[in-house]
Amino acid sequence: MPVTLHHLNADSSWLISFSEPHFTLLLDPWFTGSQVDIHPLFSSQSHVVPSEFNTIQELSSSLSTQNKQIDAVIISFEFSDHLHKETIEGVGGLGETQFFALPRAAKILRSWGRQKVQDIPEAYSTVKVNQDPNQHPIELSYITATTTCAGQRLHGALSISFQMSDHKRGVILYSPHGIPSSDLDRRLRNQTPEQTEIVAIISSWDVISNPWWLGGTISLGAPSILPFLRSIPKPSVTRYWIRTHDEQKDKHGLVGKVLKREVWTKEMVSKDLTQDLKVLELGSGEQLEMDILEQ
Repeated sequence: MPVTLHHLNADSSWLISFSEPHFTLLLDPWFTGSQVDIHPLFSSQSHVVPSEFNTIQELSSSLSTQNKQIDAVIISFEFSDHLHKETIEGVGGLGETQFFALPRAAKILRSWGRQKVQDIPEAYSTVKVNQDPNQHPIELSYITATTTCAGQRLHGALSISFQMSDHKRGVILYSPHGIPSSDLDRRLRNQTPEQTEIVAIISSWDVISNPWWLGGTISLGAPSILPFLRSIPKPSVTRYWIRTHDEQKDKHGLVGKVLKREVWTKEMVSKDLTQDLKVLELGSGEQLEMDILEQ
């Protein structure tokens, strides 16, 4: 069953397209314009690498030529590099499209007048994103980091699960700010490879930090997740680790002056990993078709 990951910019906007059921998710869309936290003098940033599309309308037109559409939108965080109003409410809009968001982001979406917004549950609950009862469910849940100071606000992983075969669920983990391996172990240790298998992890590699008085570590990067990747059982399918949210954007304001970045290259993150794991960097507009077939 092919699942396609399509990187829409050099940062953290993605399309995830499933063939069975035929369903397409738009994740954290931010195409053009600046992203501001609180005030431009505090923090403002913009893309350096152009996004593949400038508007939702352009994206929708492209999808229509492939007999696809945006079936649902997922928003991981309330910050405007994930929840970008100009993109979401701009040309083409998203009309009555269903949104799924973490609670703080969902509250903001409702304040914009959006009616079709559902919270993504934390802990062990899930929410189904495709509503056709005759389709295998695509389900969302969120794994909150409990071992970092900014855990609930910044660190965690979105779990997107789907039917991989008659007896097994596949999981894509999306963690733009990182999550400690111990939190993933705690959440996933009761799920055996016979029941559930992680097929892709989309996460940041760079470690990005503010001074402690501005919140400390923003992105935990590769070091936080490497122990988990080295410990999980040998997969029955090809597994992928894909970089996200590491674009070195054009920054202004106070945060841009004090922010520190520890860059992790593909060679660095690949060290001591098995050949069963494919480590990838997808540029703006690049796609990966994962053929999810058990070996």
